[in-house]
Amino acid sequence: MERFVKDPHTLRQKRLGPLCPQIDEFAQHRKGLVAAPVTLVERTTIDKLLDDFSLYLQQERVLAPTTVANYVSLIKKFLTHRFGTGPADLSDLTAAQVVGSVQRLVPSLCRKRAKVMTSALRSFLRYARYQDFIRSDLAACVPCVADWSVASIPKGLPIEHVKRVLASCNRKSAIGRRDYAILLLLARLGLRAGEVYKSRRDQYLKGQPTSDFFFVTKRGTRLDKNNVRGTFHALSRQIGLRGEFDSHGPRLHDFRHRFAIQTLLRWYRSGDDVERRLPVLSTYLGHVRPDDTYWYLTACPELMGQAVERLERRWRTPK
Repeated sequence: MERFVKDPHTLRQKRLGPLCPQIDEFAQHRKGLVAAPVTLVERTTIDKLLDDFSLYLQQERVLAPTTVANYVSLIKKFLTHRFGTGPADLSDLTAAQVVGSVQRLVPSLCRKRAKVMTSALRSFLRYARYQDFIRSDLAACVPCVADWSVASIPKGLPIEHVKRVLASCNRKSAIGRRDYAILLLLARLGLRAGEVYKSRRDQYLKGQPTSDFFFVTKRGTRLDKNNVRGTFHALSRQIGLRGEFDSHGPRLHDFRHRFAIQTLLRWYRSGDDVERRLPVLSTYLGHVRPDDTYWYLTACPELMGQAVERLERRWRTPK
């Protein structure tokens, strides 16, 4: 290009042959062109922090370039959410702020991307602790992402809704008493719906029953999930928790979510060692890994507040 600007006519004849009219016109008027001034954009503290974090991931962690790029882009979302366009001062960052950002950012991501984000955030917070940008190990308060097929943030039914659903069962009839018993088991014991309607009489009663199953239909046949789900949806519409034509609303599984959340809340409030007792709850709920039970911490602001308060109280306590 430099040779062309100096002598376009010679270069055209020697090597390129005839130039197109547009290039000839450019050559004739090149002296009248004025380069636009280059404006230097000042780098923010977030940009500098991300550059240093990227270098750390490459040199210290030796992560793949695609992983580094993913981590940096997700941490940029976290820092922008936390500090906006202002300076990124990590020294005042708290566990509650970290959890709040996760609760705000994760629901907009798919499950796989959410897991990458929480991993990236733990890595970043460990890096920040290593660099003395933060005084506490905030990586410990980043929630885990569950591997469930219903891995959105779980929602438990409020106690008022539970009471209204139970009260709507007609306990003067045999079917009403059956429905009340099923819903009460779901609410009190946190069982899966299938564990209830598939329960067999020989598990609990002796003798020769008329049916192998504990809960049956009017005809004496076994219940299935459509029977139980349909009954719950009908009761929900009856008391106004679900619109007449709504396809979404309270679910049977929400009873189970409420049980798990209330159990963890009760342990926190009573001062129990939740970390030690969590495997017990995981086993009872049938979770393969305790990480799946940790996911309940993101479901309830009160529960997360209890966890964060205990974590920060532990950090403030001198050793």
